[in-house]
Amino acid sequence: MSGKGFGQRQPTKIDKLVESTVRYCHKRHPEALDQIFDNLPVKLNQQVLDGTVAALKKDIDSLSWLCGYFASEINSTSDNDKPYHPITLLSKLLIKSGMQPFVDFMPYIGCRISILNNDKFEALPPRVQAVVKEGFDVVETSGEEAQRQFRGKGIGKELLDFTIDLAKAKAKRYLRLYTWEHSSSYVARMLYLKRGFYQIGESPNKSGFKTIYLELQLDSIIHSG
Repeated sequence: MSGKGFGQRQPTKIDKLVESTVRYCHKRHPEALDQIFDNLPVKLNQQVLDGTVAALKKDIDSLSWLCGYFASEINSTSDNDKPYHPITLLSKLLIKSGMQPFVDFMPYIGCRISILNNDKFEALPPRVQAVVKEGFDVVETSGEEAQRQFRGKGIGKELLDFTIDLAKAKAKRYLRLYTWEHSSSYVARMLYLKRGFYQIGESPNKSGFKTIYLELQLDSIIHSG
């Protein structure tokens, strides 16, 4: 009887999905990533993403490319040939400066970046901060000062409507996003619900508040014109 594999940990479904995701990142194959992330439950999606980010920790080029993918900057293999990928470049700068993607900053659909860890961002060299801020008219943060500065000006509504229109134009089946069960996120959550998003799940996060996952089905919108 062969003892091959005895006592060894067998790869789980998540392990295999992470391995495939990492391989597709190396190959710069967004369509293959769509087949993974578009067909998994929210919790599995997050586990695969976390595992992929950890696996690509030393491969900044691939990790930055993944940020571009999640920001819809790279939707097809042909997009890899575009001469300029601002989200990918800015993500690479932030990662090299010590910011962790999907933890300290988040690439969002609509080709934008949201700063989640404002304290860490403000501790970066002024040159790095300036480059990131110059890349956008607005750099979203969770800081109270930024919220006071931009609240009530309709910026969030315009960004959300633009994202929905972009997804419809690309014939996407749905949009997914997440927010927090915190008073500072109440207005944003109400905006998402008014636009037709509905809650599909929730999970605890490190801040002590729940992360709320939302989805907007686009099939009916696209079909109805």
